[in-house]
Amino acid sequence: MQTRFRDFQGCEFCGKTYTDDKFKMVLIDNEKDGADNEKRIYEMCIYCREKCKTDPAFEKEVTEK
Repeated sequence: MQTRFRDFQGCEFCGKTYTDDKFKMVLIDNEKDGADNEKRIYEMCIYCREKCKTDPAFEKEVTEK
């Protein structure tokens, strides 16, 4: 299979638009105990994903969003 054209989508976290090959599925866990614990799956651009790995404040902001 050969990809001829890429689709575009917007990143919910940074608000920028990239081609669909620049997105990864991530599991966001609020790390709370008991019934308050929530886990969600999102598509995040690779740039925000890398920023989450290096910037704890940004990771907390993403988790709370």
